[in-house]
Amino acid sequence: MKKIYLYLVSMAIIFTFVACSAKPTEVNPGISSTTLPHPFTSVTSSNETAGVVIPEGSKRFGWKFAPLAGFESCNQPSECLINYEGRPIELSYEIETLGNNDIEIGFAIFIDGMIQPHQVIRSTQVGGELIPFDLNQYVSAHKVRMNEKIEITIRFSPITGKKGQTLSFTQMVMPYPSFLPDSPDQHFGNIQDAHPNDFGTIRFLEDAPSQLTSPVVQVESQPISESMKIVSESNPSGRVQRPFYYFNDSSADYINRLMLKDGKANLRIQMGGGVEAEYRVIIFINHKPVMIEGNESFIIKSAYDQIVTYNFILDTHELPRFNSLYATILPTGDGFLLNPESGFKSKSILLINEDAPWLGEASQTSTPGNNTMDPGMLFDSSFSQDGLQDLSSELISNNISSGDILCLTNMGGSNIFLALDEKLLLIDTSSGKIHKESPSKFDFSQRSVECFRVVDGIAILTTDALNNTTLAHFFDSDLQEIKTFDPASLLGIEDFFSNTCVISASGKLIACLDNSFTSIVVADIDSGTRLKTIDISDEFKDIRFRIQKLAFGGDDKFLAFVGIDADQSSSFKTSYGIIDLDQIRVLFTNSKNNLNEYLIQDSSSHFLFIERRGVFNYSDGNVALYDWMRQEGRLIPFAHGHVDQRESFTVTISPTGQYLTGFETHYGDIVDERFTHTKYVLRIYDMRTLAIAKEIALEGYFAWVPKVSFTANEDAVLIALSEWNKQVRLLKYSIP
Repeated sequence: MKKIYLYLVSMAIIFTFVACSAKPTEVNPGISSTTLPHPFTSVTSSNETAGVVIPEGSKRFGWKFAPLAGFESCNQPSECLINYEGRPIELSYEIETLGNNDIEIGFAIFIDGMIQPHQVIRSTQVGGELIPFDLNQYVSAHKVRMNEKIEITIRFSPITGKKGQTLSFTQMVMPYPSFLPDSPDQHFGNIQDAHPNDFGTIRFLEDAPSQLTSPVVQVESQPISESMKIVSESNPSGRVQRPFYYFNDSSADYINRLMLKDGKANLRIQMGGGVEAEYRVIIFINHKPVMIEGNESFIIKSAYDQIVTYNFILDTHELPRFNSLYATILPTGDGFLLNPESGFKSKSILLINEDAPWLGEASQTSTPGNNTMDPGMLFDSSFSQDGLQDLSSELISNNISSGDILCLTNMGGSNIFLALDEKLLLIDTSSGKIHKESPSKFDFSQRSVECFRVVDGIAILTTDALNNTTLAHFFDSDLQEIKTFDPASLLGIEDFFSNTCVISASGKLIACLDNSFTSIVVADIDSGTRLKTIDISDEFKDIRFRIQKLAFGGDDKFLAFVGIDADQSSSFKTSYGIIDLDQIRVLFTNSKNNLNEYLIQDSSSHFLFIERRGVFNYSDGNVALYDWMRQEGRLIPFAHGHVDQRESFTVTISPTGQYLTGFETHYGDIVDERFTHTKYVLRIYDMRTLAIAKEIALEGYFAWVPKVSFTANEDAVLIALSEWNKQVRLLKYSIP
């Protein structure tokens, strides 16, 4: 084949490895994804990355990956052409490190969405184990030293394709393919992320040696939620134009871990959006395709305006204790032309085989004389002792566990409300005694959850985005459910419902967006009577404003909102404001990059708008505070934390507005390809002076950022967290 040389087209990536279980990144189908750039993304210049600060203990790395030879032509990444003439194909690439570490790169290729086994017949790699050149691999691993580059040549024979066909040719590049967590509390994070969505083509001048066929599977379907759609002049129907995908066990949209019991686990693939097309799906364990109902791959057909779901059982045996699991979903036929950038690799999931041994589980008596220990001892948490009262005794003795802390809310007096995945609890903040423990009747894993402290009880809004439903649940002070209703039915909002609602502190009012996303309907909960309809579109005449979040304040007299310009949804520009409900007028509006459009907090005198976690480049470390008594707003800077773990992402305000709190996060080093502890530093600030009233250090393996609340008289802060084994802890710290 003709050898050609190209300008290097490359990819530069910065990853932060986290030791704790992280939520998933916020995904809004139809809006540009924030997933890993694909292998043909232009390299970021040194000037553009000069201001990036990497957290201590994180590993910074990047690479260039460029084709060198074997292509018939390659003017643009999506125009690279390979001719198959009946002989094995050989392609050459160059890999170069960009970061300040050695790196391992995994490489795979697909034809028409099917993984192609290949041989690495030549490599200039120095050091590290080289796979024999005659061994076929699905994902080959290549080690490159810091500030060096290597060249590789791969050889493969297509396993699908007939003479006269032109099919998609896709490359997939991932960091650290050999990495594997070695304990159940770890997960992959961004390791092994890839984005196989840049399609060249392969032209078949002869038949491939074999012809692969994949069955089309039967799927269930449901309409895409109207809340996922964004109407614009160029898209008047609001149709979700870019495909989106989920790969999970149906417990949540995104999962980090999955247990394999008796060699089996339930899984599902969901997809929606884009132009109708067929997609080839492959399930990988440890970078090798696995059989699903007797096939290495299967076809799912997408449908306009529908989310299609395929449920199946993973049935595999004789795996080690810890494994990587992921799916690739790539268009077949001309699907890559109909849906550009539609290739997908899921995040790698830690697949834990319960039937396989784990060295960390060796008993203390298994080998006399050895200093063995329980694996939990490796992950013991440590907390600041100054002013600490550990209220966890009954939580531990009753084995109260949860992967996430959903809500922590003071109920007045000495009680705190704690909502977990499967339980609702009422706990005494003086002793830690569990006054009430109730099983949750609704599946929180399938819904987003928001809790509201109301007079004499608690209200919970649960939203199922896929089914476009929201329900309001009211509980009394003894956690007895006393009322449940559908806000859309109560308010008479037809056609589609935004699922954006808020309940007032009195428990008497509910406010929801109607289907215009700029009109707010306020109603009496008991009677269902519409009291007010407020349209704020005139405040934002130059943009197509879309409210994302609401909050009551000031004894039900004020309503705060935050939202985005729907035509510039990827710009991270947010607008916010305050409405006087008595006068039915907007008191204040402002704009700021990167506010958290899904969270507004209130105190007895203020509204607090914090920054959005996960969008680092648009963060300036400032939160917005509005004083409705003085009717003035201001920005408050939070200087602690690093660029991708800002304190401003986690700020909370106490019920009376006396204190602000924020977490600074330190992720541990990677030692021997294993994560060390995570350290959170909680700072409590006097809101008037911003002087630090107290610092609290929490170190260990935690499922997520701890939740914070206060005692009724605000003389102490309460912290709820979930440890490595999902044990829930409740800590109380006095405030000087």
